[in-house]
Amino acid sequence: MERPLTQRLTHLGLGLLLASFAGQAAAEMPAVSSTHVEAEASAGFLGEDTLYTGGLVLGAPIGDQFGFQADIMGGFLTEEEPFDQSVDGDDSGLYGGGIQGFWRSPNLGMIGLKASYLSVEDVVDIARVGFGGQRYLGSVTLLGEIGYEYDDVTDGGVYAEIGVNAYLGDNFKLGVSVYGNSHEYDETFITTDTQGNAVITTFEFSPEVQAEGIAELGLGRTDLSLFALARGGNEMDFTAQLGLRWEIGSRWKSLRGSDRGDNNANQMAGVIRSSERLIRAGRIVRRIGDDCGILIDIIDATPVGGVIPGSSFTPLDDAVLCPVDDALLNRLLDGATPNPLPGAITGPLGL
Repeated sequence: MERPLTQRLTHLGLGLLLASFAGQAAAEMPAVSSTHVEAEASAGFLGEDTLYTGGLVLGAPIGDQFGFQADIMGGFLTEEEPFDQSVDGDDSGLYGGGIQGFWRSPNLGMIGLKASYLSVEDVVDIARVGFGGQRYLGSVTLLGEIGYEYDDVTDGGVYAEIGVNAYLGDNFKLGVSVYGNSHEYDETFITTDTQGNAVITTFEFSPEVQAEGIAELGLGRTDLSLFALARGGNEMDFTAQLGLRWEIGSRWKSLRGSDRGDNNANQMAGVIRSSERLIRAGRIVRRIGDDCGILIDIIDATPVGGVIPGSSFTPLDDAVLCPVDDALLNRLLDGATPNPLPGAITGPLGL
């Protein structure tokens, strides 16, 4: 018995659709072409600090369409402008690592999970977990990521980033991205410097937005690429870096092929660049001293609107920062207003 025309057309359509998927599957490249290593080194500025970093990425395939990546990065920051001129600038070592697991089709895109940890010695520790994806549209890649970030300065919060990369040929990339987080912090401190002068400052920040632009040039078939980037935002100081990447063991010989068929970006570089404000905050907050109880007792004994005895405390070996609660702050200020800029210092407390 002959089948109805509609049934034959339906079977024909399903057959063609299955054939097209089979053809795509046969032509599909793996998520990671081979086990490989990518090394990078960079120098530049993170706000007012000089930043030097070096990093490694180890990528490996897991079957055909899944991949695993381990990221590590280390370096150091040179503090050029301390929050108080009575404080010596510090050099801070930084180190961290992370892992990524993902599914990728080099013809379509990538989705995956990631986790990372960064420590800036004696300043701040930052941990992240997130989910990200990419969509490949010809010479354009769309990127997105969302997750949660914890740090030991604020209470932590959600972060998110979206961006787009455009390839002008196989070995030149231009990219822009926008990053935001929900971190909030608001604290008032009294500071005594090495001469014993007492000053009050408020240190606060609200959720921030940052924007970044990057250009990367692959050097022919050498497995090397040069990159330059700049970043700024409403709550951070301007950041810029220049660097070199070297891919070892990849089967791809172009920048675009490597980006879509081997590596995700080393996530530690992004964590460092987006944390300029947290690093600045950590440098201030870490100076909360062991003698804060004594200092607060002196303030509490001062009459409302009065002058702290001698208009100063005993000179100290280093500047000391102490939190001030609302009640004590009202006694000290008596109608005056502290400077609301992070790290900014007012005059002596002759109030």
